Amino acid sequence: MASVSEDGKTIVYKGTYKENNNICLGDVQKSAINNLKVIMQSRDMARIYGTTTRSYTALCGDLTNYQTVNKSEITTERTLKENLDQAKKDLEEAKKNLEELQKQNAKKRCRDCKSKSRSRSNKERSSGKEKWRQRKRL
Repeated sequence: MASVSEDGKTIVYKGTYKENNNICLGDVQKSAINNLKVIMQSRDMARIYGTTTRSYTALCGDLTNYQTVNKSEITTERTLKENLDQAKKDLEEAKKNLEELQKQNAKKRCRDCKSKSRSRSNKERSSGKEKWRQRKRL
């Protein structure tokens, strides 16, 4: 676990290690040298000491880009108002289409109801004739 010291100048690492887990002085020195090389190539060091720096891509070769940014159209109050007006027009058109579809469905349901009632009356007639024939046989 790492934390920043109270004065904010050092990073303190805490944790438990296996027994006899010694870090060689050479490993510590090599790590410190690598960290200082990165710091020395930073823009802030170049600004402070008046040196020039190159980009990390130029120093390290072709680096993988994990994040991209795309430019978008600048939106002004005028374009927002135009978009709002267009949205209102689209909404009105959608409402008209919905009303028209509802009317068509209502007409279709009405036709279906009429045809069902006709078929019921035909069935009732035929069932009435059957009953009359049965009574006649008796």
